[in-house]
Amino acid sequence: MRPVLFDYPAPSLLICAAILAVIVVATLLWMQWQRRGKKDPREINTAGVTVMVMAAIMLLVINRVGHLRVNSYGAMLMCGFIAGSITSVRMGLRRGVAAERILDLSLFILIAAILGARLQYMAITPEAGPFLDFQAIKQHGLGGLGFFGGLGGGILATVIYAAV
Repeated sequence: MRPVLFDYPAPSLLICAAILAVIVVATLLWMQWQRRGKKDPREINTAGVTVMVMAAIMLLVINRVGHLRVNSYGAMLMCGFIAGSITSVRMGLRRGVAAERILDLSLFILIAAILGARLQYMAITPEAGPFLDFQAIKQHGLGGLGFFGGLGGGILATVIYAAV
């Protein structure tokens, strides 16, 4: 597998504005379609505005970063996390567990797994430097994650979430 999946050059501000316009139009059409289903208009409006604001922030950040490098390892981890979350929600709904609880747990697991994986990497790699050296992270990315630390962090987050 290639270490870098793709490099994405930063789009110009005009292209970002065009992408944002497409997202806004698509979101407005989605909101109209949802209103026909007689769903709560406050929920629809909140979701639509949230999507548009997040898209605007994302496009501004991408425009300022320079170029975006997507690593294969991180992309595959995220695909696995999304697939696991979707599967967990479906299985939970069959057993009567609210999807919101499962998605909340998924977020806690994601954060704890990344922190645990980084801690394990730092423990076994002395030359890795400090845990959160922001200059190194900015220059090289987060880098250095260990599977067993991520597994331990995810299990710990699950146990804590279940206890609370």
